[in-house]
Amino acid sequence: MTSIMMHNSPDHFPNPEHFEPERWLGPNAAPLRKYIVAFSKGSRQCLGMNLAYCELYLTLAAVFAPGRFKFELYETDITDVEVYHDFFNASQRVDSKGIRVKVE
Repeated sequence: MTSIMMHNSPDHFPNPEHFEPERWLGPNAAPLRKYIVAFSKGSRQCLGMNLAYCELYLTLAAVFAPGRFKFELYETDITDVEVYHDFFNASQRVDSKGIRVKVE
């Protein structure tokens, strides 16, 4: 089972397509941690996971620092984000140009 299939499973995550941060804050949050498999689990877990998280945090902090950049979606809608295919990695529809933004 791929990670996108696990993360979008309504059996594990009710209403998986909606942003609901409160699902991670209550007493029911602890059992959900075992279903987060972005870097796999167990003996086949990604060796570079900690480095990847570090790079992710540094990049997000640099890009989204207050007053640094202004982003605006450009010719993008929800169909450019929805998962239509699972070719081991999640893919949007074939004719999608992906998420495009204007940076000011």
